[in-house]
Amino acid sequence: MSPGATLQESPVNLESESRPGDEKTSKSKPNDAESITATLTYAEQDFERGYFYARPISAEDKHTSPYGGKVKNVEQTIHNARGKGCALDTHSFELVEHTTTLSTNDFYEHPEKITSIYYEEIKLLLKKETGCSDSNYSPPSSKCREE
Repeated sequence: MSPGATLQESPVNLESESRPGDEKTSKSKPNDAESITATLTYAEQDFERGYFYARPISAEDKHTSPYGGKVKNVEQTIHNARGKGCALDTHSFELVEHTTTLSTNDFYEHPEKITSIYYEEIKLLLKKETGCSDSNYSPPSSKCREE
């Protein structure tokens, strides 16, 4: 992911003009009632290694700002893909319904359940949805050091 780009797992309220704390997002209804306009930040290729700290900068860090490298802000309309018939073969992604056996609290209070139960659920879901005989799920990695 490029510096400044973020993923959000919670749904966006399309009824409000902006999300709290995010002045760069506004409701947009050009042709689709379920779209928003957001400013996304992308890294530009400048042949220097960029960096991004997803934690506060400390005195031991060699950088003094949270991210470095050239970036470009792009205003983009983001559409809700739910119910649009997107398929892996034609759109490179597919949205599927999945109910986990874990509770919301498990994700915050019992990280061992994520690795022992949730990851296995995702592997089984991938096999079911793609028809493959085996799947390998690689969870996101964290670049933050443990404090």
